[in-house]
Amino acid sequence: MRSGVESYRSVQAAGIAAGQAVLLIGEDAALEAQLAKAVEAEGLRLVVAASATEAKDCLQKDENIVFIVGDLDDGMTLQQAIDATQSNRQHISWSRLPGLLLVPPGLVAHEEQLRASGVLADMLPKPVDADMLRLRIRRAQAR
Repeated sequence: MRSGVESYRSVQAAGIAAGQAVLLIGEDAALEAQLAKAVEAEGLRLVVAASATEAKDCLQKDENIVFIVGDLDDGMTLQQAIDATQSNRQHISWSRLPGLLLVPPGLVAHEEQLRASGVLADMLPKPVDADMLRLRIRRAQAR
């Protein structure tokens, strides 16, 4: 495992000044590229962490993170999704930042069970609608 500042990558468009950022917890390169484009359109950076542990490191080192996006892998079972969200909560709940959980099509019907397991974040079905993602981020920034 990498440590310190090297524990995450920042994806930033040329010309965007250092500033507020969105943290993505996940390992899907295509999703990372899509989200980078969406958040950069809002003038934000995308910071990527492959795990909840890396996300915790990112949050401790980058005070400009204002929103968290968690990605549930497309092949996850309901129990794996519950375990992943509970791990994320254990590592990053102290940040009290608004967040969004990206839910694969196979788990969309299980929103009630995810909520019952303690998921508090808004949920957005995949494939990701970039306009809806930006709207959720804007709403969170307005609070």
